[in-house]
Amino acid sequence: MNKALFYNAYSRANSYFQNTEYAARAAPDADELALLTPMKNDLPPEVFTALYQPPQSDGGGFDRANLLKADSLLNQAGWVVKNQRRVNGKTGKPLRFELLLPAGGNDRWVLPFQHNLRRLGIAMDIRQVDNSQYSNRRRSRDYDMMPMVWRATPWPGTDLQVSWDSAYIHSSYNAPGVQSPVVDSLIAQIIRWQGNKQKLLPLGRALDRVLTWNYYMLPMWYMAQDRTARWDKFSFPPTRPVYSSGFDSWWYDVNKAAKLPADRR
Repeated sequence: MNKALFYNAYSRANSYFQNTEYAARAAPDADELALLTPMKNDLPPEVFTALYQPPQSDGGGFDRANLLKADSLLNQAGWVVKNQRRVNGKTGKPLRFELLLPAGGNDRWVLPFQHNLRRLGIAMDIRQVDNSQYSNRRRSRDYDMMPMVWRATPWPGTDLQVSWDSAYIHSSYNAPGVQSPVVDSLIAQIIRWQGNKQKLLPLGRALDRVLTWNYYMLPMWYMAQDRTARWDKFSFPPTRPVYSSGFDSWWYDVNKAAKLPADRR
């Protein structure tokens, strides 16, 4: 999809703290294990043994290897194919769900997803509603799946409580409806240690592992850079902001401008 629709402009997300040092991109260290091991019985085993990485393909649009793996996992879970439909092996109930979208949105990325699910025998209905219905259905949790933008921050902040804590189970920000004592515990400690990076670093990475391996969301894409179009007539300070273009620190460079045609200075 990135290749066919977005001209390789984006990167695949694999963390809730993408592009920061709080992303869990290595095996859990001793500090993380000290946080997670007491809650091991409430966690997927992969939290301790593997790095989370969404399936990847060559972008050619025919992802046979991933489809075969998905088929195997579905069969193991008791969802089998009968008459070209994926059904529950015990009840015969078909595997079907609805993707809720706001009207007028760009659905180009949805159709390849629907196509691949159909090849697995899974029916995904695409439903577009106006903004008012979309907001109401989100508040009342009247949806199977819906897209949302997750705005990453440079560090784990107090706002995580609204998005993931059990106390906010009825909040529209806690869209997946997460109620997890592990998540609650980690967020409480993150709030407590906001001024202590040494404590915050393993807490953020531990939370990242827990959230990703519980599959509350299917991560899609992000852009790690700010893109600007400009003539080469500006200069910049030697130290640039990490998460900003730093536009307000640029200055007009008369020497650079003098090298440009008159109508571009």
